[in-house]
Amino acid sequence: MKGKVTCPNDRIFPDIVVQVLDEGGALVDSQAVGADGEYYFDLPLAGTYTATLGNLPDGITDVSYSVDGGPYTPGNSVTGYLGEGTTTVLDWLVDGPACNPCGPGTATPGYWKNHPGAWPVEEIVIGAVTYTKAEAIAIMSTPVAKDKRYTMFPALVSAKLNLLVGTESSCITDTIEQADQWMATFGGSAVKASSEAWKIGEPLYCKLDAYNNGLLCAPHRD
Repeated sequence: MKGKVTCPNDRIFPDIVVQVLDEGGALVDSQAVGADGEYYFDLPLAGTYTATLGNLPDGITDVSYSVDGGPYTPGNSVTGYLGEGTTTVLDWLVDGPACNPCGPGTATPGYWKNHPGAWPVEEIVIGAVTYTKAEAIAIMSTPVAKDKRYTMFPALVSAKLNLLVGTESSCITDTIEQADQWMATFGGSAVKASSEAWKIGEPLYCKLDAYNNGLLCAPHRD
């Protein structure tokens, strides 16, 4: 019997253990998966065996298995007959927060404008002003024209939403705070691209934009 244990994004946990039990529940063999997620058992006798997964890391919430390339079935163990001289391929798919420690991935202003149902909040505070979801989306959809507030606002909203849904944000937290302060300071009137205010704001915007596009500490969502 052989197979592979992997996350949907192909992340591997080499410490996961595959156990094989006989019909009476006695342990026949146990093996930690390799660095490639693969394992192999040479079972000398034909019979009915049960395979289970053990030593699952914290944050694995779903386990399913596939036998000989068939569809995946939810379950942490599977029992089947292994005939003498045959090789069963038993693949396991594990999933949960541990598989994606960066969270769901970052999303751009375009995503958040077009997926209001994905927002984790109904209100958001930008520059010390509270906006409803509808109000924020309306501002995010406003053409920039010659007012750079409409450049900063969507990027800051998106970065905050990416943070709120659990995406890794250690590289952007300080920038979010600084951009929030920028909006509080300069958000009351139009900001031209040639202004001193935008000389301060543009580097903040550029970093927010890079984060939202998956170029910094978290990947972009698929």
